[in-house]
Amino acid sequence: MNNTMQPEEISAVHHNRFVPALYLFPLLLLCAGVFLLWPYYRFYIDPDAISYLTLVDSYLAGDYQHAVNAFWSPMGCWTTVLVVKLTGLPLFAAAITANTLPAAGMVVLGQVLFHRFRYNAWERLCFGIMSALFWTYTVYFQSFTDIWQFFFLTLGLLILLQPSFTRRPLLWVLLGLVAALSYFSKAYSFYFFPLMILVVSGMQLRGAGVFSWGLLFRICLVSVGVMMLAAAPWLWLIHEKYRIWTSSTAGKLNFSWWLAGTQELRPDISVLVPPPPYSNSIFYFEDPYLVQGRFVHFYDSLRLFIKQLGRVGFNAIGWVESANRISPFYFVTWLVSIVFLFSKGLSFFNTTEKKILLVVFLIFPLPYWTVTFDGGRYLWFTIPLSAILGLWYAQLIFPLMSERMKRLFVFVFCCTYLVAPVADMKEMFGTGREEYRMSEAMKSMGIQGSFVSNLSYASGKGRLHRIAWFTGSPWYCHTLDRYSNEEILEDARRYHVQYYYYFYEGTGADYVLKDGQGNPYPEVTGGRIKGLRVFRLGF
Repeated sequence: MNNTMQPEEISAVHHNRFVPALYLFPLLLLCAGVFLLWPYYRFYIDPDAISYLTLVDSYLAGDYQHAVNAFWSPMGCWTTVLVVKLTGLPLFAAAITANTLPAAGMVVLGQVLFHRFRYNAWERLCFGIMSALFWTYTVYFQSFTDIWQFFFLTLGLLILLQPSFTRRPLLWVLLGLVAALSYFSKAYSFYFFPLMILVVSGMQLRGAGVFSWGLLFRICLVSVGVMMLAAAPWLWLIHEKYRIWTSSTAGKLNFSWWLAGTQELRPDISVLVPPPPYSNSIFYFEDPYLVQGRFVHFYDSLRLFIKQLGRVGFNAIGWVESANRISPFYFVTWLVSIVFLFSKGLSFFNTTEKKILLVVFLIFPLPYWTVTFDGGRYLWFTIPLSAILGLWYAQLIFPLMSERMKRLFVFVFCCTYLVAPVADMKEMFGTGREEYRMSEAMKSMGIQGSFVSNLSYASGKGRLHRIAWFTGSPWYCHTLDRYSNEEILEDARRYHVQYYYYFYEGTGADYVLKDGQGNPYPEVTGGRIKGLRVFRLGF
């Protein structure tokens, strides 16, 4: 392995000592941020979190037939259940507490990774503060499980980067356990983690000059074998419930949805989509596999194959948007990394460890090109990698800058990772408080039970999720704004739905809902809830 160091690294490495404050301050900043933001974001429950919270409730009630779920990964549920058991906190407060744990872990592990390659104290301080603020944002923006995956992926990468990794079977076993935990956190790791083990182990062996297919096979066999053994009980539970062998239904469903352009529901579902058949279910997306009709695959026809190619091409726009949303330097870093990978410039990466960072940074997003990058949320694992790589590339222009300009550049570089979080937090500020007020008013009037609404899933996303959760009322939703009141009410009768929620802004306070014969349904709020009228259907 070529261990040649750049001149500034040779002088800096002597000062590469452990400085507790550089780890402790960002960690305390994150904890303080989560605590101080709680009063303003305590009602912001993202739509995905509604499903997770319902599953947590099922675990706590001992309803494991409901709790075992192949669409939503279990790690966030398990840790939230543990927090509830240990502290007695309400469910969402427990979820935020549980979500803070991997966020704190990412602050620490991100620092460990960054300090491994960057020696400048100012860079370390700026990166640490940026990490603390960024992961504070993620605690509220994505309330469940994704951050756990990023934590375990980063931990796995650090294990793989150990110089003695290829010579210590105990590390292979440990890596397999971490891989299983990463899979429990998000099903994507079921495929990516073994790939990362294969690629990085091969690079480590080749860099050390001791490459052997036999040794590489043994490393992968032990690590992936331990991962599969640890995951086996969960895979069996999924099989017992769904009668299929799968690591998750999320991938299959998402590929079908994105290729078809929408979810194809069961033939018996016409207008309203019912929640799962469990006592505390409130929304069908808790387990969308149960209402899925036909699955669409790119290999079903030539037309779908061409459509999949078009989806990948279209996602080039999504990639540019998502990468720049993380940071404009993220996108530039990706472009420069591509150039280095496919040119002799790869010699710029003068150690195997640096080459590993480059390769992991580039391969992690690849499968998402077939579906979506979701505004960059799926790429958060690569943020520490992009910061390290970006500052390496910046070294090429550092000789043109004064020391003051270098420090300013590093500061601005780190600040760009916080632009989207600040914008999102501004939009999220106070969100959910109005839905909580409405829900409390309805409960005080005894209005609880299954409901439909004039808002569809498309137009009421987030708002109706939160009302369903706050009231504990099952929501029979229509997915798109293409159905008339008559069609909605006819299907509501089939499911014996109890209420119709009519939301309005400005005018609408005198709206009257009538049946097919022109008879009005009774309005049960008496106009006491601004922006909402509730009609009892009596089906």
